Amino acid sequence: MHSKITVTGCLQKGDSADEFAIAGKNGKTWELRSQTVKLDEHVGHTVTITGVRHHETKGEEAKEEKTETKESKKAEAMEAGDLRVTSLKMVSDSCKK
Repeated sequence: MHSKITVTGCLQKGDSADEFAIAGKNGKTWELRSQTVKLDEHVGHTVTITGVRHHETKGEEAKEEKTETKESKKAEAMEAGDLRVTSLKMVSDSCKK
């Protein structure tokens, strides 16, 4: 069974069309995807998302590594992982601290 993870932060657009990102209080960034939650409607909002951690297959990882630059390797060090979002709760319609 996958454990659910909850992160509160500012929802941002990700690297590709169906990808989004959120930075938690610890500074780690989660890449987000969802088939069921309309994440695009909440970009720029402070939200609490709940999701299940998704591990890429070795094939996906190898493909990604080929296209990555040094900058994205640095960014990856701050990446907590990929989440498949199952629910979203809006906290605020802005990302002001």
